[in-house]
Amino acid sequence: MQIKFRIIYVLIVIFFLNTNLKSQKYDFNWIFGYDFSDNPSDTIEGINILEFGSTSGNPIVVYNPYLKSDFHNYGCSISDRKGKYLFCFDGYNVEDYRYQYIINSRQVCPDGDCEFLIQGSSIIPKPGNDTSYYLLYEQDEIIFLDTTATLMANYFNYCEMVETNKHIGVSLKIIRKNVLNDTLDTGKVAYCKHANGRDWWALVPGRFSNKYYTLLIDPTDVKLSSIQEIGDRRNSGDGFACFSPNGDYYVIGTKDD
Repeated sequence: MQIKFRIIYVLIVIFFLNTNLKSQKYDFNWIFGYDFSDNPSDTIEGINILEFGSTSGNPIVVYNPYLKSDFHNYGCSISDRKGKYLFCFDGYNVEDYRYQYIINSRQVCPDGDCEFLIQGSSIIPKPGNDTSYYLLYEQDEIIFLDTTATLMANYFNYCEMVETNKHIGVSLKIIRKNVLNDTLDTGKVAYCKHANGRDWWALVPGRFSNKYYTLLIDPTDVKLSSIQEIGDRRNSGDGFACFSPNGDYYVIGTKDD
């Protein structure tokens, strides 16, 4: 009888843990597209949202005439844990679910040079907090080598965003805090869940090197944890990086690899 009780108890715990994980729908709305018209609400061109919360369970593309952001390069967005769209960042401004740029939005990336890096910006929930979010992003710089313009990333910054009430929307709590200042690769920042189930790791590659910067994201802030040199010297430029679902493997590549 005691053994049966323990088995039932374990099954109940597993059920609720599984339900809790599935209830987190932060990535249920993907935003893409752009619109340069004077009246965004009067055009068939514009922003589209790939919604994963349809009744059928299949993703659907929904045209949105109200969003003012332009994703003609790269950006990021996030939903709340129930799957409702919350806010997005297009490399210039932060726009919330009211279709309004948040106060001090332009202070996030004042020069507007945060949109050109693939995997250069991301939004993740602040560990241990259901209403705060970290907007993490690289800030690029154009330098000239032998009269040739070269895009590179020099800074890795983050902001803390707070979800308030429906009348105020989303607000900035921490504006542009620098975490890393070095010669970084263009984008390709990958994230992996910490083994404690709460925090996150971010891996930022160096430029034309075998150097990797490991950042720890926890409830207090985002901080540099370690710098590691491993493997061969890599090519830099446009590309992608990611971890395997269980975090055991990491892969990075560019168009020149």
